[in-house]
Order: sequence, then C-alpha cells, then structure tokens
Amino acid sequence: MSILNDDLTLDIKKTILHAEMVIDNGCHGAAIFGSTGQAQLIPVSEKINLLNHLTSSKHKEKYIIGTGLNSLGETINLMRVSKSLGFNRFLIMPPAYYKYGDKEVIEFYSKIVEVISDCEIVLYNFEKLCGYKFSIECVEELVKKYPKNIIGVKDSSYNLFENLKIDNFSVLPGSESKLFKGLQLGCSGIITATCNATSLLARKVYDDFNDGQDQTVNQNLCDVRAEFEKYNLISGLHTYFSKKEIYYKNLLPPLSILNAKDELNKGISFDDVVMAYSDDIVSKDSGGDLEYFDADIFPQEFGGALESMNVNDVSNIIELDDTFHILKMTEFNEAEVMPLEEMRDEIVNDLINSESIALMNDDYDLIDQMIFSNESIDSVSQSISKTLGEASAKVASNFNFEIDDFRVKDFVFSPDSEIDVPVAINLDNSIIVISLTAIIEPVLQDFDEVADEANELLSNNKTVEKTNLLVSELDKAKEENTLQSFFDAYDFISEESFVEVKRYSSLLPQEVISEVFKTAPGNSVTINTQSGDVYIVDLLSFNKPSLESIDTLYDQYNNFSEERVATGISLIVNEDIFESARVNLNNMVF
Repeated sequence: MSILNDDLTLDIKKTILHAEMVIDNGCHGAAIFGSTGQAQLIPVSEKINLLNHLTSSKHKEKYIIGTGLNSLGETINLMRVSKSLGFNRFLIMPPAYYKYGDKEVIEFYSKIVEVISDCEIVLYNFEKLCGYKFSIECVEELVKKYPKNIIGVKDSSYNLFENLKIDNFSVLPGSESKLFKGLQLGCSGIITATCNATSLLARKVYDDFNDGQDQTVNQNLCDVRAEFEKYNLISGLHTYFSKKEIYYKNLLPPLSILNAKDELNKGISFDDVVMAYSDDIVSKDSGGDLEYFDADIFPQEFGGALESMNVNDVSNIIELDDTFHILKMTEFNEAEVMPLEEMRDEIVNDLINSESIALMNDDYDLIDQMIFSNESIDSVSQSISKTLGEASAKVASNFNFEIDDFRVKDFVFSPDSEIDVPVAINLDNSIIVISLTAIIEPVLQDFDEVADEANELLSNNKTVEKTNLLVSELDKAKEENTLQSFFDAYDFISEESFVEVKRYSSLLPQEVISEVFKTAPGNSVTINTQSGDVYIVDLLSFNKPSLESIDTLYDQYNNFSEERVATGISLIVNEDIFESARVNLNNMVF
C-alpha cells in the first residue's frame, strides 16, 4: 500500500513503515508499487524518490519492485534505477488498454530481459486490470527462453495455479482463499492485496501446512478475504486502516475511500454497513437500532430528514457538529390521543406546578424592582406577605444555615456585600432575600481563647509536613527498591494490595475510590480522608468493563428511556399531541 500526504503526494516514510509492518507481521516480503499500491497513478519521480529511501529499510532484501507502467522505455528505466540501488526482483504486468496475444507478450518481456539481463521477474497475470490473460503455453515459453530471469507468476486471474507445473518456478495465486489449496497443489504461496491486513493469519496457514499441522484458521482467513471482496480492494483496505490512522484516507483519484451511503445503494444490508462503519458503541451491535423515540428527542437535522421519509427509507448523510449519521426508518406509529378523564390528574398537577413557578417568578420580579428602588428588607417581606427571619452571627469556617446552598454562603461572605442592602437569590425552586445587619471584621483575640484552635492548626500543619516528607521518602524507596525497609521503619504505616476494586467498593474509603478512578494508570496519588488517615495509592492498571456489564448498563439505559415522562404542560395541551408521531429508527454514527 502507498500512503499519501494530504496534497496526494507520496508519503515516503509512512509507506516504508507500512511495508516493514506487513513483513514484521508475517509476510516473507512486500511488493512495492503493486496494483494495491496505486502504482499506475503515482508519478515516476515519486517512485524513484521512494526507492532511494527504501535502501535504508531494515528489510531491504525482502522487497519486490512493481513497475506499474505501460511504457516499455519507462519500465526499463525504472528497473535500471532499482538495479543501481540494489533491488533485483520485479513484478511486471503486460501493458493495459491495447489488445494483443501471447506472441506480443513474449516480445514485451524479451525486450526487457535483453536490456536488463541479470534481473528476476515475477509475471503478473491480472486480466481485469490489463485486458490480457496469460496462457500456460506463454508462461512455459518465457521460462524456457529466460529460465534465470522469469522466476514466477502472480496469478490473479486464477487460470494457472491449478495446472501450471514448472521446476524451480514459483506460482503465487492472488487471494488468501487460494492459499491452502494452492499449497496442496504445489504453489509457493500467495501475493495478495489483503495480506496488508491478514498477514498474521496467512502466515499461520502457511506455516501449519509446511509443519504438517491441522488448519485452524484457514476458514477465518478466507472469511476476511470474502468480506474485503465485497468492495474495491484498495478502497476497502484504506478504509480499514483509516480506522486506526486518519492518513490512510488519502487516495489518488479516481479511487476513493468507502462511503457508507454508497454501500447501502449497492444493496449491502443496513446491519452489515452499521457493523463496518458505525462508531456508536451503544447501538452498533444491534444494527444501529435506536428503539422508539418521540420527535422532540431528535436533533433538528434528524427531524428535517424524517419529514420526507417513509418506512424502510434510508436518509442521506446527516452532518451534526461532531458526527455524521445515516437513518433508516423501520416503523412509524401515530400518536394516540388519550381520553381527558385519564389525563385529568396529570393535567391538574402540571397546571399547579406551572402556576407555582409563574407566581414565584412574578414575586421575584417584584422583589427585584423593590431592591432596585432601595426598599428595605422589611418592606419586601410585607409586600409578599412573608415572615422576616433572623440568624445570629455566622463565620465562614463553620457556616450553617437552614438553606444549605453554596450561593447563600458566597453572598454572605462576599467582599462586595453591603450592610442593609437586600439581595434576592434565585435558588431555582425557591427565592431567598437576605440583608446583612452587621459585618464584623477579624480582630486579635486573647491567646487563651484561641489556644486550642491554634494547637489544632499547628498540629494539622505538622501533619501535612510529615506527610510530604513521607511521600518523598516513599518515592526514594521505590527508586532504590527498598520499600520493605521503609514500611518496617514506621509502625503507623501499613501496606495493602487490592485487585479488581470496583467504583463503589467498600474496601477503601469512598473519597479514596473517587480519586483513584480519576487517576491514570502508572501514577501515584495522595488522598486525605475524613477519618484523618492518609492514603498513598499507586495505580497499576484499569480493567475495562466486560461485555456483560456493558450489556447490563445498556439494558438499564433502555428501561430508563422507556419510562421517560414529559413534564412540560405544553407537551400535554399543545396541538403537538395530535400531530406528533413516533418512529423506530436505525442509526449509524461515523
């Protein structure tokens, strides 16, 4: 495969790294500039530039150079450059576009060998690409004429590998589905596009055959190949690898990355396309099924697409801020209008709630206007017929109030708060009006009055200092591998190891568990607990949730969604109750 930059020039470094990866994963070698490497579309100058860098590859001796050129002269020139850099094996296909037969093909390869006499050539038999299919007679004639030069054939037309038998000559089918059968027939192996993705499996099939072992993965290998064959192989491979690295999406026109909508148009089932493309971990395994949803749940863009859809219709690609979606409508259910008697209690409760909120907002507006007019808090309480309460002196270090809300404390101890200036604080479901009668500035107190508090403060500071020293000493013990000596030196320190601690485990204090689950593996965290104990935790690893636990959470989410009840009164009395509908959707997120 050839990796391209965003400007569609050849990314030499990434292309070589990819080839090395394929070999590291089990391939005996890699073909540079084969058909899967977009050889026919890449400029000769970029090919030569890559060949110059390929000489530094750790697998230099394991490359076959594809030419991918129609011109005889350019083919010979590229071979000369390759030879000068130490590359001697070539994969060469006859020219495309023109009609010709065996005689002309023999002449084509003869011209090459006459000029590059010490090269080794693997013939490329691929009728779909060049329009010509090698016959057994043609291959035999070429090998007879140039036994040291014509060393093998890649058979992607599959008319040779079962019957072509030549000593010291490699026959290499172009598909994993032919690997095991080919080995049984005496073939040397395979040269195939999808070994970019299947090299580990293919190598095991190859090794197991040669070692006389049972075939345990051949069917898996053939299944993967069959899946790729549903698509253009180059587009399919680049789409597959782009899931790991985005730069694989770059392809030279007229090639393009696979498009989910295109595959649906080809007749591929929605479920199969979801499995291939969707990034939605919640719905992917269920074919993208979103269950039933009311229209108000959807993003606005979904609603626009659904308006023109019927059952079994598939939408165009819908672009949201961070995702792309394709919807399929599987069911459409008209909303049922409930009898008034069944809805009466719910309507009454919603009306009461709505009216209560409205009255509270009216009071808030009145209070706000009175405060703006510099009215006193007594006037405010009289105007809304509320009793005025009082609270004794409060201190920031021990603030307790009948309404436990941080917004109250923030106001009381704000440096901007003023005496006898009321302030209305909206606490969402209630309103509180506060006015400060006095602000007592801090003053120096007698030692006897604060001795206990001062001692406690000093003790706490000493504890913090001692904790910091112990943490430093612990870090040093880790580096010097003297942890046991460290633990033996302090009888108030204990060491424990925990395995598979869950988020709500009772093995450790909850504040410790909470901090641990915010920490990345490999890090250490120090936590002070309410009991006064200090925990120093080394987090070794996180275990990902099992599929079973994910399924359980998913079921809980579904149950919660199904029990959802609308609370806004407008949803009950609005005409939407007569016009809204519910649809069952399949969703694909990518």
